[in-house]
Amino acid sequence: MVLVGDQTILAVEAATSALSVGIKRGGRGLGLIWQDSGRPNGDHLLILIDQLLSDTGIAKSELEGIAVSQGPGSFTGVRIQLAQCQAMALGLGLPLYGADRLALAASTLPYYPGRIKVIQNAHKGELYLGAFDGQGAKPERLGELTLITPQDFMEQLEPGEMVLGEGIDILEQLGYDPNTCGARFDRSAARQVNALVLADWFADQPPLSYQPCPLEPIYLRPSEAEILYERKWG
Repeated sequence: MVLVGDQTILAVEAATSALSVGIKRGGRGLGLIWQDSGRPNGDHLLILIDQLLSDTGIAKSELEGIAVSQGPGSFTGVRIQLAQCQAMALGLGLPLYGADRLALAASTLPYYPGRIKVIQNAHKGELYLGAFDGQGAKPERLGELTLITPQDFMEQLEPGEMVLGEGIDILEQLGYDPNTCGARFDRSAARQVNALVLADWFADQPPLSYQPCPLEPIYLRPSEAEILYERKWG
């Protein structure tokens, strides 16, 4: 039985300021381009994809699927990457695979004997939070993704929990230390979300057929434009 991991998959992860594109074929990473401009920027995403295809010698006609993260993250970054990947999938007649970014972070630590909490900067004094059971080969989400303040997050931490994600930087800036709660945290490069981690997420799944239905972005809160519209028009 053929699985997604046996195929040639282009993966795109550009939900935050860190942008990466990668290609996997038969479970082997053929190439990865990663960069962090310090701010969300997907304007040159197609240029990086073309560069990656050129560097790896892979023609677009050889691709068998496209994977993209659905967020949460920057409204601009999520919107641009989804639109461009959906357009490419439509043009090439390829299946499009989507995953939430917090689950991808949790997947970098398989078989952790306890709960994994992934946090990411949501700005406006809040963090994106996803809680996962990490005891299997693939994390299982516990409840819905949510928003939480750093203080509330620290108050809810329990001994033995593992904290992952860029949100750790926010905790440190505010003087919080998960170790004081008996929890652990890992901000190492091995826990970094990138396009190859995204491609791995689907490796054990049967391939999808082409579907024109667009993937839904994961935002968790209204955009600034929606907030301003609501204030003006009610």
